[in-house]
Amino acid sequence: MKRKHLIGAAVATLVIILVASAVASAMSPPKQHVPGVASRHDRGKVWGGSHNRATPTTGPSPSTASMSTPASAVTATATPTPTLSAAPTATPSATPTTVPAPKPSATPAVTPTATPAVTPAPTPAPTPAATPKPTAAPTATPTTTPAQTKAQLLARQKKARRAAARRAAALARREAATAARRARAARQAAAERQAGIAAAAREATAAATTAAAAPSATAAPSLAAGEYNLSGWAQALLSALGMPLSAQNVTAITAWEMAEGGNWHNSARYNPLDTTMPEPGSTAMNSVGVQAYTSWSEGLTATVATLTNGLYGGILAALRAGSSALAVSAAVGDSPWGTGTFGVWTPAATPTPAATPTPTPAPPTTPAPTPSGSAPPTPTPTPVPGATVITGQTFNTYTIPAGTHDVDYVDCTFNGGNASTAVLTLNLACYDLTFTDCTVGSGPWNGVTINVSNGNIHDITFTGCHILAAGRMGIECTQRPTSNTVGYKNMKFIDDVIEPSGEEAMSFDGGYFAADSLIDGCTINGSDNQTSPLWSGAIEINGPTYFTVQNTTIYACRKNAFNLEGPAGVNGHLVFTNDTVDYSVQKESQPTDSSTARLTELQDVNGAVFANCKFILGSAWNAGYWSNCSNNDLSTTTISGSCPAGRSMWSLDGSCTDNTMPAA
Repeated sequence: MKRKHLIGAAVATLVIILVASAVASAMSPPKQHVPGVASRHDRGKVWGGSHNRATPTTGPSPSTASMSTPASAVTATATPTPTLSAAPTATPSATPTTVPAPKPSATPAVTPTATPAVTPAPTPAPTPAATPKPTAAPTATPTTTPAQTKAQLLARQKKARRAAARRAAALARREAATAARRARAARQAAAERQAGIAAAAREATAAATTAAAAPSATAAPSLAAGEYNLSGWAQALLSALGMPLSAQNVTAITAWEMAEGGNWHNSARYNPLDTTMPEPGSTAMNSVGVQAYTSWSEGLTATVATLTNGLYGGILAALRAGSSALAVSAAVGDSPWGTGTFGVWTPAATPTPAATPTPTPAPPTTPAPTPSGSAPPTPTPTPVPGATVITGQTFNTYTIPAGTHDVDYVDCTFNGGNASTAVLTLNLACYDLTFTDCTVGSGPWNGVTINVSNGNIHDITFTGCHILAAGRMGIECTQRPTSNTVGYKNMKFIDDVIEPSGEEAMSFDGGYFAADSLIDGCTINGSDNQTSPLWSGAIEINGPTYFTVQNTTIYACRKNAFNLEGPAGVNGHLVFTNDTVDYSVQKESQPTDSSTARLTELQDVNGAVFANCKFILGSAWNAGYWSNCSNNDLSTTTISGSCPAGRSMWSLDGSCTDNTMPAA
């Protein structure tokens, strides 16, 4: 029995020894690990579980260069390590045996090429399929991070939406302005109040005046008491000739009147085109025989008779077509009339029909919404003729290029300028430009300079703009020479804010034919903001005619608020409506010069109207000093405040007559 126990114990001991030997044998292969050959566990870390990918021995793939594997990690793999004879072609950069495990997205950069030849035989599963993650490789393909791409796209989309909204608003404004211009060109100027102002224009009425030399024309219309303006007389002549009242025809006759200068610019009364046809009671006003007539009807009859005498068939043919003001100008130049060809300020490219399709298709041409992979740099703003909207750009000491037209500058900033150049300059031929919500920065000279020669600049509108303080003038608009018979037209400043500049805030200088301009709803925070300004006035109008200032507020200036000078002896058709001049509010740094500052200073101004204006004297010397002014009407204007002791509210010299002043 005891022997059986001993035999059983021996057997158990033998079994234990055999089991231990088997276990030891099974564990012996890892101890024979060959240096330089990664184990399956290590390969899983380095290759991300994919044993079948092989990197070309010529170097990393193109996509590898853009991945985020640190350079130090790749360098570490290049250290020489013992390898098996089966891998003689492996380059140092392709043997990453000691590389720490990187992110799965970077694994292709470190795949060894020699590994299949040295896989240890004891390893039972050299190509496991459980760990590969095919999604790891695609994450390394973008060259730009998704966050950057998304941010850029969102920014472009936002900019595109804002630009589209501004384009729509600008297009609506432009269409409204175009409609207004057509209406203005097609109608006679409305009758103005009489109490010192001549009628701006009246519709021509048919009359039974005989025109023997005008067989196809209607009788020349006679006029009620009053005067014609340029466009009103042009329409009367076209009606008398039986010609179309198209915008191009009205423009042509108006420009012809300007070129001749009759009635308004010389002593050929009632004779805008300077005809030499005598009429009963007419007299020659020069050696050529240009006539001065006794009435508008007589002058119109003589002009019709001259044009229909058989020598001016080309002019009549161009007017009969009614489609081109330039064609009329050319016909006049080819005729014996003597004017020569003349400039027309309305662009000849604009056809007579009301709808002008040129601006409409422009919005789709703006490139803002087009993505390009990364945000494009801000382009250098170089507008070309025919462009529609330029939004959010910055310009430095900028001159509008010659020929620019139908352009809306929206939310743009203008900076720069120098001692003799404005921040923004318009001195080359351009028209139909709108500046909306723009900022004109401070400069040592003018903020905005508009210098017109022969009517080559017209229909310029500033809406909602902020004109910062300039060393000289905020806005200066000039016609040079002032004797030109075609001046600037339709300069409009609407809801703008003008900060106090060194001299005048807004200056409009030129001859009689610089006309039809508007200041509406503007705020002028002072002017002449230096101790000794050479030129002074919040608003200077020196020579231009048919000018309207309405709903505008002027705060205390160092000198005068309105500095007006008209063509002597001629109605300048200056109208001021619902304006406020408040010298009790001081916004500029220089105090009002109480010894010279006046709310109004007028010379040679005739027929101006100040309707429903409000003058607050504040620290001003008095309400106004006038010289050689007649037929001006301030009957509905109110004045509050009082002059210092010993000063009169108004100072009018002995040459002033027939002015209607405000009630005391």
